[in-house]
Amino acid sequence: MERGEAETDVDGIDFAGAQATREAMRADLAGRIAPDVAAALQRPGTPDWLLARPPQLVARLGDLAGPAGGAVQVPASWGMPPGPHSVADLYQRALLYGTAQEQARMLHAGQLVTVWEQLRDMLPDAVVFVWQERFPELGR
Repeated sequence: MERGEAETDVDGIDFAGAQATREAMRADLAGRIAPDVAAALQRPGTPDWLLARPPQLVARLGDLAGPAGGAVQVPASWGMPPGPHSVADLYQRALLYGTAQEQARMLHAGQLVTVWEQLRDMLPDAVVFVWQERFPELGR
């Protein structure tokens, strides 16, 4: 194997093909999702799984009218195991996997602001970026 081949084909991994797939996924998203979400997904380091399942966001932070405390029934599609979870864990799953309607029903705007600093360390950069761009009150 020549030196150039080793850089593009290590143990059968087609890095050039993966990059082409990633670019095709990004191009396919244009026009199908909100422009600010599409722009956030262009950021370097965005995980491929996030391109396959882009996050949804409510239109306004005030749309998050869920309970400020207590127990909530989490949709199975969020992939949370049974048992008690922290507010930050619930909000992380909601921002990654929840629809805008689920977020509005289950999340509380004040609680999001309260746990935002913790969430910034738990979420991919692209998700943090788009939420902060859309809702400056979350900080930068």
